[in-house]
Amino acid sequence: MAKYVGDCRLTHYSALLRKALDDAGYKNVPILTNDEEDHHNIHPGFHMNILSSMRIAFGLPMIDVLEELLRKIRPYELEKGSADRAFERAMDEVINGLRRSGIRGAKKGFKKAIEIMKEIPYDRSKRRPRVLIVGEYLLNFHPGANHDIEKYLEKNGFEIIEARMTDVIQKTYFYQDSQIREYHLNRPLAKKVWFRTADMAFDMAHELTDRIAAAHPLYERAGRIEELAEKSDPIIPRTFDAGEGILIPGEILHHAEKGCRAFVILQPFGCLPNHVVGRGISKKLKEKYPDAQILPLDYDPDVSFANIENRLQMLVMNIKGA
Repeated sequence: MAKYVGDCRLTHYSALLRKALDDAGYKNVPILTNDEEDHHNIHPGFHMNILSSMRIAFGLPMIDVLEELLRKIRPYELEKGSADRAFERAMDEVINGLRRSGIRGAKKGFKKAIEIMKEIPYDRSKRRPRVLIVGEYLLNFHPGANHDIEKYLEKNGFEIIEARMTDVIQKTYFYQDSQIREYHLNRPLAKKVWFRTADMAFDMAHELTDRIAAAHPLYERAGRIEELAEKSDPIIPRTFDAGEGILIPGEILHHAEKGCRAFVILQPFGCLPNHVVGRGISKKLKEKYPDAQILPLDYDPDVSFANIENRLQMLVMNIKGA
């Protein structure tokens, strides 16, 4: 189970799952997580090694690129369903390559995946308005949690831009490295080396991915986390570690510079840091881009899709009117 380490609710899911399995009589079933240390004795005897970490660091940017291309093509596909089918084939190439031969296999698989995505017939001569979806990790990436918001906005005439999962994972190491350097924190040398090494590994993964993905005419170089941090610093400094931190303002400013003017910030009631960050930055962002439509969208366990749809329709009408 992939998880985040910090004040986010993703930190606690594995412990809750451990309790659920124990209460159901499955104490002997381990839960493998990506924690550097097993603080709660969830998976005794298992430790994710550097090789596994490197494979994750190289695999995530490749998947992000394939998803980006899917979102750029699907609204304009000439044969309905062709983009989704090609995406599944492309993902299989990357995953099977990674499984068989590690990073080298993923690289070969990713080259084939880009060729598969190039085969999809599409017509982007009449562009749709773009909308960026950012916010709390689970809501962003889980259709069941966000009421299929991506599909809904696409049906209502938008081209979707989604935050990148790679940045979500890299931020964990990036902000800790930034805190050590800017505040001169006393941390063990091994920790300092690990944070710096993790950042370097992600940068290498991005460079490899960029070189291969450049073969697709729709691919645009991904903004690096350092670049997002520079944009975010006047609003939220890079050392801030609560909620999504620099990622929400950084992503919004990055895409606003490219002409995007519709932004949805997904906020679960279970993640109060994200509420603070998501709502707190809106005023500053509107000062820089007065014509931007920024919609902080609250979710709680009892929220109905009708409530979500009402808010989204306001965004749809405002953008179409503009």
